[in-house]
Amino acid sequence: MTTFLQYKDGSKTETGFNRRMHTKGAAEKILETCSHYLDAEGNKAELSDVVLSKLMNDIDTLADQALRPIAFAYKDVKEGECGADHDEIEKRAKLYNIELNGLTLFCIAGIKDIIREEVPGAVKACKAAGVRVRMVTGDNIKTAIAIAKECGIIARDGSEDKDELVCMEGPKFDEFVGSLVNRKTK
Repeated sequence: MTTFLQYKDGSKTETGFNRRMHTKGAAEKILETCSHYLDAEGNKAELSDVVLSKLMNDIDTLADQALRPIAFAYKDVKEGECGADHDEIEKRAKLYNIELNGLTLFCIAGIKDIIREEVPGAVKACKAAGVRVRMVTGDNIKTAIAIAKECGIIARDGSEDKDELVCMEGPKFDEFVGSLVNRKTK
């Protein structure tokens, strides 16, 4: 999710323009668009391979704890950059051109999705009835595996359900089942 802030008090960003773009999303995806980060003192620094590796490890640590890693970044835009309203986008692209690179990371956080209390019991009942429960996610696969353990889909010690298809990302699921087609909307 991206939004633009416009300074109306005459303030300018480091580009000399009065707009700053802020975005948030899946941490690993946001990091792909960042060239800089704010260090512990709040200074803007180039995002080196060493720092990037540490941040990716931090993201994995959050995901392993069943937290959804979210990153926050900004970009000081130039006047007219990627269109007058900064809204140029390539056909079938998921991101606007302005969002593709040059961002500055300023935060990574882990969000906890609360498991509803009836879910572990429902998973147990399904398993007792012979139903093989699966989890398909659009988020980080490590987060999905950790949540699957909390729900009882996978044993906490990982001793059961070694099948890699117990938890899978959406595109892998589509590939596995051959995609899904609703014949009424075809």
